Parts: sequence; C-alpha cells; structure tokens
Amino acid sequence: SGKGSTIEEASRLLAKDFPILLFGWKSVRYRSADRLCDLTAISAKSVKRFPSLVNRLSVRVKTAWYRLAKASLCERLHPVFSFEDRDLLLDPLILSVSYLGLLDHFSIDRRVAFMQRVGFGSLCDAYVFLDVSPDIAYERVVARHRRERRKLSPHENLNDLRRLQNQYLQGIDYLESKGIPVIRVRGDEKNIRECGAQTAEALYKMVKTSA
Repeated sequence: SGKGSTIEEASRLLAKDFPILLFGWKSVRYRSADRLCDLTAISAKSVKRFPSLVNRLSVRVKTAWYRLAKASLCERLHPVFSFEDRDLLLDPLILSVSYLGLLDHFSIDRRVAFMQRVGFGSLCDAYVFLDVSPDIAYERVVARHRRERRKLSPHENLNDLRRLQNQYLQGIDYLESKGIPVIRVRGDEKNIRECGAQTAEALYKMVKTSA
C-alpha cells in the first residue's frame, strides 16, 4: 500500500541529479531534471500487432515480457536508477494468484531460486521494503477501491494480507542474509513524502558510496 506514490516522490527528488526509468505494472516513464517522458506507448509497440494474444497470456508470461521490455529500455536509455513498483520475486499479485496456497510448504531459498529462473537469473541491486501493517494496508486498499469504484482482488482480505506480510518478512530477511541491500521504510508511520525522502536519501548514499 503506497508503493507507486513512494516511488514517484523518491524519483522526483533523485531526478535532480540522475536520469531515472520508472517501470510500473501499467506504465513506463523516463524522468530527468528537465523532463518527464511517457514511454508507455513506445514500449507497447512491440506487442501492438498481437493485442488479443497478449491479453490472453497468463500473469507469468506477461511478467516475463515485462522484464524483457525493461531490459531493452535500460540498454537504450542508461538510467542511473530503474524503479519498479512490483517485483517478480515477492510480488503479491504473482504470489496470491498462483502460489499463495503453496507458500507455507516451500522454504524461502527454494522460492527465490525458482523466481530467479523465471526472471532470467537476476535480482535487483536493492529493495525498498515499504512495511505497512496488514490492518492499515487493508483500510487503505478499501478506501482506494471505493474512490476508484473497483472491487477488491481475491487476496485483499486481512487473512491473506497477514500471510503475505509474513512471506515478505521472510523474503526480505533472506535477501539481506545474501548481502542484497534492503531499505526498510515504515509506511504506516510516515506519510508519502517522508517515505519517498527516506528512499531517495538511502539510494543517493548508495550511489555516492559506490562511485
């Protein structure tokens, strides 16, 4: 709850110094100090001839295409940061639709290994973990769906959100044990501007340290 808004705020702050690719589930944009360019139409050209086929593809196949499109854009645009508001490794959409009932039977290292194979062997350089309690997340999701007049997804209930939080915590701990940086942001204690500022500051330090 709040992923997209936190990324927007962090990218706005970082774009003063770095070019950024914003890769959302439904949109792609390129942000620099002097402009914000919508690339969604450009990235969609590669599947324009087969729209009906793409709509029939499973979530897993769409996710694979999403990763390939991102890799192609990164190669062309050379952003310093590439933000994703969803992640193949721990994404609630992927997990809830396909695997939620099975998660408790598999260790996190086996799941990570499986997701790495699906995602072409790569993990992100760093993760931002927007930690929001299931109760607060549920309140926000319900309020958002009312505003947008949409129905809740099957996993958007308190029981599944609590299970998902437990799975996320296991996954984040595992990533940290493998040396992958995790920026932990308490999304139920900070507003969006504060979450974005904390994220931007942490990433800025990481870039300056590695330079």
